[in-house]
Amino acid sequence: IKSALSQSYNNLEVIIVNDGSTDKTHRIINSIYDDRLIIINQQNLGAISAAYSGIQSAKGKYITFLDADDQLYPDAIQCLCEPLKKNGYGFSYCDYIEVDLSNDVRKIVSLSNFYNIMACGVLFKSEIIKKVDFWDKKFILPEYDFIFRVKKKYEGFYISTPLYIYNRHSKSMTANKKMVDKAKKQIFEKYGFLEGFKEY
Repeated sequence: IKSALSQSYNNLEVIIVNDGSTDKTHRIINSIYDDRLIIINQQNLGAISAAYSGIQSAKGKYITFLDADDQLYPDAIQCLCEPLKKNGYGFSYCDYIEVDLSNDVRKIVSLSNFYNIMACGVLFKSEIIKKVDFWDKKFILPEYDFIFRVKKKYEGFYISTPLYIYNRHSKSMTANKKMVDKAKKQIFEKYGFLEGFKEY
């Protein structure tokens, strides 16, 4: 939340979807006072439903996603926003720092290989979400299907600079190898084998 509210590009709304959390989330988010903050409390319906809730509440010209355990660099939105002001680009995307929290090993992940992409670190023109349709609930990791559908119709602008931090840990959904393998199988069945698809 702090990394979102601390952006150099401050004409934004930060939508938090509290998907039925049972920890200190409710207390923490209610202790933050910022008129750019929009809080949605809902019963636990899962990540896909939470994303839909956020999309439906968003009023901005651009939309990006930030998982609860990841962070944006201060200039992330500014840098991702600039290319979208030009005609022809539907989305922009950037490199990121991947951190293994079990040993604090950090590495830069380059999106010169587009298949290293994730939902975070991508800024979309909000209008294209209506045109392409949002996440398909049949997919375990629907963000990939969505991004690939967007890429088929719109040109993306690549920024070869890390602008966000992806934290990996044992409680991450993608730490479940069986689930990830099943999710990749779904993607490959629709798009064919994708050489260099992100390894988790």
